[in-house]
Amino acid sequence: MIAFLLFVVSILVFLNFYLYVKALLGSDLLISLDSKNKTLIIENEGEGIFNLQAKVLTSPFCQASCLLSLKDLSNGNLVYNETVHLSVSSPLIKEISISTNEETSGQTLYEASLWCETLKESLCYTKTDYPKSRTQILSITHRLNSVQKARKEKLKNQTESLNMEFSNVKNNINKMDFNFSSLDLSRFENVSISLNESFNNFSSRVDKLNLLYENQKYSALEAEFSVVKNNFEILNSEFKFFNSSVFSEINLYNLLIENISLMHKEILFLEDYNFSSLSVIAAESFVNDFNSMISNLTKKDILANKIILLNVVEKEKEKLLAIMNEENFSGILRNNKINVLISEAPLLKIKMDWNQSFQNFSLAEPQPICCFENECFTCINNSFLNYPVLFIHGHSFNKALSLETSFESFNGFSQRLEKDGYINAGELYSQDYSEISKEYLGKVNSSVVMKGTYYLDFSSKGNSFVLSSDWSNINTYVTRLREIISNVKYLTGKEKVILVSHSMGGLVVRRYIQRYGDEDLDKVILITVPNKGVDGFVIDYCSVFGANTECAEMDKNSLFIKNLNEAPFPKVPIYNIIGLGCNWENSVGDGIVKNESAYLEGANNIYFIGACNGLDFFHGNVLDPNRHPKIYEKVKELIEN
Repeated sequence: MIAFLLFVVSILVFLNFYLYVKALLGSDLLISLDSKNKTLIIENEGEGIFNLQAKVLTSPFCQASCLLSLKDLSNGNLVYNETVHLSVSSPLIKEISISTNEETSGQTLYEASLWCETLKESLCYTKTDYPKSRTQILSITHRLNSVQKARKEKLKNQTESLNMEFSNVKNNINKMDFNFSSLDLSRFENVSISLNESFNNFSSRVDKLNLLYENQKYSALEAEFSVVKNNFEILNSEFKFFNSSVFSEINLYNLLIENISLMHKEILFLEDYNFSSLSVIAAESFVNDFNSMISNLTKKDILANKIILLNVVEKEKEKLLAIMNEENFSGILRNNKINVLISEAPLLKIKMDWNQSFQNFSLAEPQPICCFENECFTCINNSFLNYPVLFIHGHSFNKALSLETSFESFNGFSQRLEKDGYINAGELYSQDYSEISKEYLGKVNSSVVMKGTYYLDFSSKGNSFVLSSDWSNINTYVTRLREIISNVKYLTGKEKVILVSHSMGGLVVRRYIQRYGDEDLDKVILITVPNKGVDGFVIDYCSVFGANTECAEMDKNSLFIKNLNEAPFPKVPIYNIIGLGCNWENSVGDGIVKNESAYLEGANNIYFIGACNGLDFFHGNVLDPNRHPKIYEKVKELIEN
């Protein structure tokens, strides 16, 4: 009996020790968050459902307290927020219904996040100093429903019609020419200038209507249109009255020209007519008055003065004709000719073709609208703007740990960048993505940050895909990195990617450039990378827990390191952050990588000083923005410049 009790006690002691060691190694809590449908397409006022799956992997004696939330990134509002307790045997599958009250077509992004920490209980050891997190970015593409489409089409037709009316009237005003050699229309010209100024000022209101349509603000457009339309009708009435007045004036002038031309024809016979000695004086006086009128009419003057001149000459003509009629009946001797010639009448009518301008106008189809952090804009369709940032982790010192831990090294950077306005798209698995998800992360006016791991092997079996942990050699990791970069470009629609890598991840990145070139990369940021390999106690203990192949290739005397550093330096900008402050083995560095190994010829080498305390190496905590804010700020500066 005593032996049995001792056996049970020894089992319990061993179990406690085993669980404690696992906690020390960092494998006490692993979490994952996924969604079956990352992208949805729904009509406005419709409904879509996101299926979130939250899981934890921990000791069977432990539970995790988790906060699962879904946030609308367009305005920062929480759509869903719940605290749940999860264990290995009780994962969470949550359906979250989303309804859209939009009046536009476009895209809305949502951030699903899971924050977990282990609950300290009996037989549950944990060293979770801060909650572990996972993030997924989901999107809804919302489209106009049938009622909204009809409303939009009506507003489009009305706005286009108003634009055409406005443009035609404005063009007609601009075409009006008041500079005639023989007719003074300055009083109309001044009115035209004032009217044109009114239309120029009014054009901003028409432009506003077009902008409202372009930005899909249909409710505002509907309200504004009726006001602008009424104001335009008032302006247009003023123009019509003005236009009618101008045309009336010119028509009267043209009628005057016709009368003068007719008078000229009527009096030409006077040059051959026989007058008496008395009437010839009156005839010559009339012809002189007519010639004077013709001379004066060619001079620029207002129409009223020209009409007065014509009326005076017309009366003189009537007097002369009366004298001539009396002489015809009296039989008086008439053998005198006038000694003056009748002037020609060279005056021309004014042609009016000002109202012949008709200009068509059509509104372009509005582009989808995207909103982010309470700012809305046309969804971005520029593959060279806002390059995504991809974080690549370093060597996992413990092969026994789950691959999920590799994602966590850049958690601090991702979360801090999110606070600084970036979109934290969480973890990226190397896999195929559906057509619906193409470019869905690249439409808002902000860069996306993602974390990738080369420890995942993605393979297909039949109609399904399988993700499995696979520690291998760096060349294999390079192939996986190529798939990850391809997926980042696919999901964001961008031509290039910014790579930020730590430790061995930098060797993977440099080897990637050797094999596949740097055309896909905008810049590379290396953080405490063993560019010339590692040696001493680091290489001695590397393979104790880690993968043998990785460790062998990182040896400073390995063929891999030799070939890596003999290749030509790439064209892509490379920034190399080196850690100093730890002294060991007659050298200085970050506690893992020595200065002489970290230095990279051709790169922009940047130095930071830290410290090592026991097993807390500067090499590892360099990625903690709370402990090293200057390093974070420098990396952020390099990303943005």
